[in-house]
Order: sequence, then C-alpha cells, then structure tokens
Amino acid sequence: MRVMLLSAAVLILAFVFSTESTAQDKKTPPDKAADTKNSTDKKKDDRKIATEAEIEDHLAKAAVGQKGDRAAQVAWFATVYPPNDEAKARVAKKLIEFTKDNTNAVVRGRAGAALPNWATEEIGPDLIDLIDGNGPTEKVGAITACGKIKYEKAIPRLVTEINGGNRYGIATQALIDIGPACEEQVIPTLEKSVQTAKNATQILSKVGTSKSIPALEKAAKTHKSLAPLMEGAIGAIKEREKEKEKDKPQDKK
Repeated sequence: MRVMLLSAAVLILAFVFSTESTAQDKKTPPDKAADTKNSTDKKKDDRKIATEAEIEDHLAKAAVGQKGDRAAQVAWFATVYPPNDEAKARVAKKLIEFTKDNTNAVVRGRAGAALPNWATEEIGPDLIDLIDGNGPTEKVGAITACGKIKYEKAIPRLVTEINGGNRYGIATQALIDIGPACEEQVIPTLEKSVQTAKNATQILSKVGTSKSIPALEKAAKTHKSLAPLMEGAIGAIKEREKEKEKDKPQDKK
C-alpha cells in the first residue's frame, strides 16, 4: 500500500513539473518581448520620407487628374514626411491651393489632412483662415498644423477655439505644442465655463509657469469640481520650476 502511494505521488509531481515547464515554454522570452515592444513603438508612425521624384509625380498627377484620382494624389502627402525644407515649403503652398479648390470638397479635405506634415510659418495666415472656414477636415488639419509649427500668431484664434469651439480638444493640444508663449492668453480662460477652464488647466499643466499658479488657485475655488485637476496642474508647474532652478548655472562663491 505504501509503495502504491509513493508511486502515485511521484506521478503527480511529474505531471505538475511537466505542466509548469510547458507553460514557461509558451511564454514569450524577455528578450523577445522587448523586441515586440520596440517593433510596436516603431509602428506608431510608419510614414516614410518622400523623395523629390515622388513629390513631383504626385503633384503633377494631382494637377491634371480627375476628381477621384486628384483626391488620392493629394491624400498621399498625409502619409509621408518632407525630405527637406525647400520641398516642404513648395508642397505647403500647393496644399493651400488645394484647400481652396471650390470644385471638390474631398480634395480640400485631403489637403487639410496633409497640412500638419508640411506646414510652414509662411502659410501661417492661410492656416488661420482655414480654422475660420467651413471645412471640418481642413479646420482640424490647420489647427494641428499651427501647433506643429508653433505658430504663435494663431494663439488668439486657438484660445477662442478652446473657449466654446467645436474643436476645443485639438486646439488644446495645439496650444500645448506651441508652448509657454500661450500662457498669458490662456490664463484668463480659467474664469470661463467649466469645460473651458478644464481645457485651460490641461494646457497650463503642460506649459504653464509660476505666473499661472495664483489664477489656478483662484479658479479652483470657483470650479470646485475641477479643484483636483487644478491642484495637479499647480503641482506639475512647481515641479517644472524646481527642475529649471536645478538647471541654472550655480554662482561661484
């Protein structure tokens, strides 16, 4: 009887060990997992750098193509990045021309979607005009592009957008992308509606300086539901200010 029990115990242990080994084998090895993560990170933006030849080819086809083909040629520019500043400036002007195509709303939309990749400060005034226009895709593209090129002249228009505009989320990100230059114009919006104050808080949390703290403290008392968010923004600002102090060169005694 004792021998039978021992034999059964050995069989059970062997089965458990075999199961665990199989489970371990099925797991992704640590180095493989890291490779997978890196591969995923690289795929977050798989747009390539356009060549001069490709740019000329697509511009030429867009200029003479029928409506459907023209839209497809213009849409290509949203899938690639400029090879150099000269090409970027040339394509940016063409995209603005396409956004003014009165005969084809699809072409206008595709051109607007490509603007964030190709926009330059030279077309900044045109971007503001597009924000005020009727085309939803062009508007989104123009707002995003203003942030990408840090177009400070667009700040007043973007601040208007976070204060009750339909694209306040995109405008919020654009102002964050522009950076601290928007702080002074964003601070007064903390006194507006709850949604506008929330947008402003998100911006100041990322780009605000110590100038924003008194306004955030005051707004937290008015918009009590946003108090935790505003307190978090104040904490983020103070942390950045500390980092700035650390980075300052120390005076030699």
